[in-house]
Amino acid sequence: MKRWILPTFALFAVLYATDAITQSSATFTSVYTLRGSAGQPAISTSYDKRDGLFFPTAGVGVSVDGIERLGLTTTAMTPTVPIMGPTGNALALGSAAGQGITFSTNNGTLRMTVPSDSAGLTFPTTAAISTNAYTLDDYREVAFTPVVRGQTVAGTNTYSTQTGTCTKVGRQVTCHIVVIMTSKDPTMAGSVKIIGMPYVPAPVPVVVQGTFVYWVAMATAWVTMSGSLVNGSSDLLLIGNKVASTNIVTVDSADITGTTQLLFSITFNTLT
Repeated sequence: MKRWILPTFALFAVLYATDAITQSSATFTSVYTLRGSAGQPAISTSYDKRDGLFFPTAGVGVSVDGIERLGLTTTAMTPTVPIMGPTGNALALGSAAGQGITFSTNNGTLRMTVPSDSAGLTFPTTAAISTNAYTLDDYREVAFTPVVRGQTVAGTNTYSTQTGTCTKVGRQVTCHIVVIMTSKDPTMAGSVKIIGMPYVPAPVPVVVQGTFVYWVAMATAWVTMSGSLVNGSSDLLLIGNKVASTNIVTVDSADITGTTQLLFSITFNTLT
């Protein structure tokens, strides 16, 4: 007795010439849809020929109701192609265990990563800066070591606490500084600066000021105190008023003691 064995592929899917399928950038008329039954594969002519896989010049697409929903291609991607989940549900993207999901441009430039540990969104180490004012192109948290120094003679002071943190969201940077000194270098001289901040403010405005939340154990009394970032520098110049309603002056090294404590915050924009 003879037995006929159909090719395995024929049991699972069938190719149809289709109606026109609209891609985001063109309409393809010489394409095919590939359909098969998930439960019990069978060849049938009853499937909707406008739903399924279609094959443009290069790559493969997924069509629903004659509209391209997802395209895979070796050529430039078409960014207007929508990716849709089931009605009323969000689309779920997954990857193999231990791997994250990356989002890149056509030329392979990394833009963003969803880590495998589900910790959030990760931006590239070197920011891919966008000129679009509505695009978030950078996020990072940076720790640094703030140092109190004199402008004329830096001096080498000692500390029990030197804590600096910066959070950058797009162009906006917010930094917090806590400094607790345990001794002061007697050679320290000139206006007082805090150095070490990892970001430089944008050219406009020319001067950016932050706020000291508190200052303790100063050699002289201060009514107000703040910090000023001058265009092109990340050095923080300490300024304030010793007497109310008087002009602002710089904090001098003589105003600092070996037990001075400073807590400071500032927010500014970088150029990029």
